[in-house]
Amino acid sequence: NEKRSLKSKQGKRYLLSQNIKNLHLGGSVLFGYGVEDKRLFIDKEQSKWIQFMFNSVVDEDMTIIDIKNTLDRNNVKSPRTKSGLWNLVTIQKILRNESYTGKKTFYDKELEKEFVYEIDQIIDVSTFRQVQRIMDKRITLKDNNKKHFSIFDDIKFVCECKNSIGSQVN
Repeated sequence: NEKRSLKSKQGKRYLLSQNIKNLHLGGSVLFGYGVEDKRLFIDKEQSKWIQFMFNSVVDEDMTIIDIKNTLDRNNVKSPRTKSGLWNLVTIQKILRNESYTGKKTFYDKELEKEFVYEIDQIIDVSTFRQVQRIMDKRITLKDNNKKHFSIFDDIKFVCECKNSIGSQVN
């Protein structure tokens, strides 16, 4: 097993050093892509839904739940679940995955080195960055632990002595 593992790692390192485009190093295939002869290719049907996910966040300001409901209604098969229904975390991970911009990374734990290689691009970089900004903004504004809300919730007050000013609800 150790020999086989070593050979596998050496093979991956060699292939990464060759700068081969659309290289598939094994494991699960990204939704939106297919594999043939150890090369990734864009799956036309799945990539259409990847573009829908990204564009719906940017253009229509859809939430992750709205995207999930649309995918489920259109019978788009989820990459992992047996039921075929989409998981919210799966959609979030897809929207956070930079690989869809054509930049794929592989981290070698032994060398503690990250390899970056190219694959075919489904989403342009500007759309990806817009989605990241929107999702980051949604996270900062969301606070599920609150029992009381104030009109000043999303404003941070700071005293001239640099201490935060807050409120307390009784």
